[in-house]
Amino acid sequence: MAPGRTPDPAPGDDRRHRVPPAAAPGPEDSAEELYDAAPCGFLSTAMDGTVVKVNATLLDWLGRERREVVGRMRFADLLTVGGKLYYETHFAPLLGLRGEIGGIALEMRTATGGRLPVLVSAAVKRDAGGEPVLIRTTVFDASDRRAYEEELLRRRRAADEARDLAEAARREAEAA
Repeated sequence: MAPGRTPDPAPGDDRRHRVPPAAAPGPEDSAEELYDAAPCGFLSTAMDGTVVKVNATLLDWLGRERREVVGRMRFADLLTVGGKLYYETHFAPLLGLRGEIGGIALEMRTATGGRLPVLVSAAVKRDAGGEPVLIRTTVFDASDRRAYEEELLRRRRAADEARDLAEAARREAEAA
């Protein structure tokens, strides 16, 4: 065995499932820290859409402060005009019917008026009696995905144009 290496525990020895003291979770690994610093946006809203909790990640993406959002804004207020329309006509009704909805592309409005393309999933939390009490929403930044999709569309249009030009040249050559 190499110097400084401890032997692997024998099968059945529960020590192999313990977290070594150096890797034990600290205060920075708390559930609240995970929620607030997650690589995606989280928010909870009352059933009327009023934001009751939001993580720092989403606030940072939107350039907003917690005090201006929590209890003062509805989820729909964070969306662009088009996003709000889709939310009110499709997203919210489907969420009400199904109790959950996932992977919906929307655009959020930043504090400076910019647009943030996002993918949104939401689930209704119910109380013990089955009554809806809260909506939990996850928001993923889709900026890179949107840029990739736009680049694919540009390249497809360029390929279509090149194909059309080649076809026109072929027809012209045949006619000559």
